[in-house]
Amino acid sequence: MTLANLKEELCRKAAGEASAIEERAREAAKLGMEKAEREAAGIVERAKEDAREFAAKERMRISAANIRANRIVQDAQFGLVQEAVDEVRALLKKTAGERREYKKIFERFAAGAVEAAGKDCVLQVNNEDAALAKQFGMVDRKPLDCIGGLAAVSADGRIKIDNTFEALLEEQDGEIRQRAYEMLFK
Repeated sequence: MTLANLKEELCRKAAGEASAIEERAREAAKLGMEKAEREAAGIVERAKEDAREFAAKERMRISAANIRANRIVQDAQFGLVQEAVDEVRALLKKTAGERREYKKIFERFAAGAVEAAGKDCVLQVNNEDAALAKQFGMVDRKPLDCIGGLAAVSADGRIKIDNTFEALLEEQDGEIRQRAYEMLFK
């Protein structure tokens, strides 16, 4: 083989090897890129999942905070409504202390109670109202613990008419609270 042929043969082999090396390099680069893309996609997916989990936790945390905030508002509203109910109670107590005006109210309460329980009923009143009650019937010796008003018990004990301020408040409690709520918050 001549030197020129040898050179040509070496160049052909070198070119073939270079082509094979280049092909292997391209294949390795392609596999490397695919692997990198898969890893990148996995990293992105994990990041998205982490973000979804974080968002879910934050939504729960925000929801819990909203529930706590609503509870605080409701407690404050209840407190203000209770203050309004307490003011009504204080107004009734003040009314019971204003004897001239209170006497008219007491007489209406007593007349209605005696009519419903019967003329021979026993009237239960607080110490301050015993004198007022005597004109309507027999007064129980044991004083009734109330702001004002009276209770009447029929002679046989089967009928009790409670016309005390406390009974009036209890009977009207829902309406008083509703009106207070509407006045304060609507």
